[in-house]
Amino acid sequence: MTDFQRAVHRRLTAAGLRAVPQFRIGNFKVDFMIATPDGRRLAVECDGDSYHGAEAFAHDLRRQAILERVGNCVFVRLRASVFHRDPDAAMRPVWERAEELGLIVTSRADT
Repeated sequence: MTDFQRAVHRRLTAAGLRAVPQFRIGNFKVDFMIATPDGRRLAVECDGDSYHGAEAFAHDLRRQAILERVGNCVFVRLRASVFHRDPDAAMRPVWERAEELGLIVTSRADT
């Protein structure tokens, strides 16, 4: 796990979310997976600072589309550059999705 992923995992855990790191679905792996009460899954992907090019980005988006369709996943992507500047702002979409999915009762943007 990268330092960025460890920092995200600490925040997810502090918010009371049981995030499984490097979760496998078929041939794919997701940085963090959180099961919801109704069987859906919240997938949190940590996009690092290094840019891997348009081909890698297109591959990531295809993988995400497949997992949204067949893996019953709802994705939130976090960018390391945003997280390092303002972790609270970077995590806000995670808290919003978690709240929408019934994982937390109130927004945890203060975590």
